[in-house]
Amino acid sequence: MQIPIKRAIEKVPGGMMTVPLLIGALLATFFPGTPKFFGSFTGALFSSGALTILAVFYVCMGASIDFKATPYIIKKGGTLLIVKVGIAVIAGLIFGRYLGEAPVTAGIFAGVSTLAIVAAMNDTNGGLYMALMGQYGRPRDV
Repeated sequence: MQIPIKRAIEKVPGGMMTVPLLIGALLATFFPGTPKFFGSFTGALFSSGALTILAVFYVCMGASIDFKATPYIIKKGGTLLIVKVGIAVIAGLIFGRYLGEAPVTAGIFAGVSTLAIVAAMNDTNGGLYMALMGQYGRPRDV
């Protein structure tokens, strides 16, 4: 059974992850006293962060994976990791050549450094990846 709200959220790529995050960010920005107003359960959701929820999500997803899919998962995960690190190394070398080690001191890119670029290139959002693969990919891709 499809609920109209769920259908609307699923029209957004990765909507099951991004729409609640956007609503939560707006709620925390414009109504910061909400957790105290609604009590302990809502307060715990606001204070513990996404790490706890993502950890439970990873365990549940791992428990649903067939062990026979392990070679595929290692191959795909390894490829993604190698490509991600390789692109970050190339970007680091290119930006290191032009920016050097020190951050940019003026202009629109003030504060940006080679280290910041490499760190951003190596960062991942596993929760968003799993949400997108859950919506558009195969179950073993999640």
